[in-house]
Amino acid sequence: MFTRFLRSLCLLFIVTFPAVSHAALYSQLYVFGDSLSDTGRLFALAGQPKAPYYQGRLSNGKLWIEYLSESLAIPYNANNNYAWAGAMSSGNEVAFLPGFNSELDSYLKANPKADTQALYIIWVGSNDFTNGVSDANTAVAFAVDNVMTGIDRLAKSGATNFLILGLPNLGQTPKAISLQAVASASQLSSAFNQTLIARLKQLSLNVGYVDIESLLQSVVAQPSQYGFSDVTNVCLVDNTACSNPDQYLFWDSLHPTTAGHKYIAEYVYNLLTGASYSSSKGELQLPAVDVLLSDGTSRTFNAKMRVIPNSSPLKFTLLESHGIAANSGLIAHAAFNFQTGKVTLPSVMVDNINYKVSLQQSSTATGESQFVLTEAVPQ
Repeated sequence: MFTRFLRSLCLLFIVTFPAVSHAALYSQLYVFGDSLSDTGRLFALAGQPKAPYYQGRLSNGKLWIEYLSESLAIPYNANNNYAWAGAMSSGNEVAFLPGFNSELDSYLKANPKADTQALYIIWVGSNDFTNGVSDANTAVAFAVDNVMTGIDRLAKSGATNFLILGLPNLGQTPKAISLQAVASASQLSSAFNQTLIARLKQLSLNVGYVDIESLLQSVVAQPSQYGFSDVTNVCLVDNTACSNPDQYLFWDSLHPTTAGHKYIAEYVYNLLTGASYSSSKGELQLPAVDVLLSDGTSRTFNAKMRVIPNSSPLKFTLLESHGIAANSGLIAHAAFNFQTGKVTLPSVMVDNINYKVSLQQSSTATGESQFVLTEAVPQ
């Protein structure tokens, strides 16, 4: 139902506005996790990974957290990134490498009192499952408990803003495909995500959840829409890189290319900054839309739309839409009520200027839903 409404969305963004700068959302970013976020800690210790990996990162270029820092206009500080390649959700389970608990120990030793204006990012858990487990229920519960304990430790030190990234569908990685473990890996990562979401919803903190599983499933389902031509094979074979890495989703059997990282960063940035419309790109981002359905239930969706050229009023086609789970404290939510037909977007960034926007549903001759602009007030 929601997808059908989005496919026929019409807005009357007729005017354009000059770009202005805006202050950073957070004072700084603190990161905890594994190789998906490690920008050089393992390399500084062990000299791994070597080229053609990029400067100690498990990819062929910068990682998502570096791109996100650039977009948020927060200078990237490697000292604030405590992620270690190989980290599991608890302590030192992988040889001599620190785990998530050890990362927290290091941070809290250096920062006994947290920066209340900073954003604390956690993306961990993949290494708990990539080699399989003997008891899925126990492993999932243990990993989620570790993440929740980490959030609690940071909150007790004064941290107030949290961004938690879910696991990708591990069954879609080249490693799982090669080991013929697609079903079991998919079930593990999905169970972890669903359990984590349920636990996060119980918190009274400013916590945002990033649905990486649905995000990458969209890329795998329609790779050409995201600039990829290969989403199942690896670019790096026998330590030799392919000639077109930006068209690959995976650099090696587990890790994205820098192009994949860039897309993740773009998605996270849109979540953090709220709804936005770019007249130069002709794209409308609705990172979090609380939809009150006709049966009285509510769901939260993420949507991205592109304007149809030369349409008047502006009409948008849906590029992606999937359910997300995010507490309202960190991520600004729009609202759509099927009963009243009103859409309210409390903050829409139009070419770097914030607007309060309201839309009203109107019926068309074909019975499709359209939405027209009823209010756009600069904030």
